Amino acid sequence: MKTQLHRVILALVAAISLAACDASVNEPVVIEDGTKDATGRSTVNGSIRVGDDVTVTSGTFRSVNGSARIGSRAVVPSVTLVNGPITVGDDSETGSLATVNGDIQVGTGTRVNEGIESVNGAVSLLAGAAVTGGVVTVNGRITLDGATVNGDVENVNGGMTLTGVAVINGSLAVRRPRGVNTADQVPVIAIGPEATITGSLTFEREVDLQLHRSAKVGEIIGATPEYIDE
Repeated sequence: MKTQLHRVILALVAAISLAACDASVNEPVVIEDGTKDATGRSTVNGSIRVGDDVTVTSGTFRSVNGSARIGSRAVVPSVTLVNGPITVGDDSETGSLATVNGDIQVGTGTRVNEGIESVNGAVSLLAGAAVTGGVVTVNGRITLDGATVNGDVENVNGGMTLTGVAVINGSLAVRRPRGVNTADQVPVIAIGPEATITGSLTFEREVDLQLHRSAKVGEIIGATPEYIDE
């Protein structure tokens, strides 16, 4: 059975073909502030810019070779990129967020309803952000700064940081790398005070697990934590 990380790679590579069909070329996609009943669109070699207080009622935003920036208090469907970062402002709501090469940052109070996936890029969730459907990366650090994930959190390289009142209502896992020499790249998993992980913590490779004594976590499999008091 394929792991969730393998499915991420296959799904994002498939998005390359989808984005290239019926898409503008060398043109940005721009939705102005305050626009209602907008439609998602695709572009090749162009950025995606969605303003503040925008409501997108149908379609998906896709780009090959371009970044995506979603404003504050916006409601948009899924965003899928091949090469580019995704930034979502505060108090917005989205479907899935996915990119092959690029970081993903989700602003305070924003809800992501269908999960976050990245192959090469960090994922950062700011205070009050909430994700349903899990967070998966292959190469990139995952940071939950007072955010909540209702689902599993997984990566291979890059490590994880949980600060503030971070909550994972699911499991945390660091998967075994395939075909990569990671002898000098031990991921740091830092779980701070007041953090909560309701499920198990599974480590298929060597990690540096730093666990605050006040954190609440499930069973730890494959690593011995270094307990932190400060």
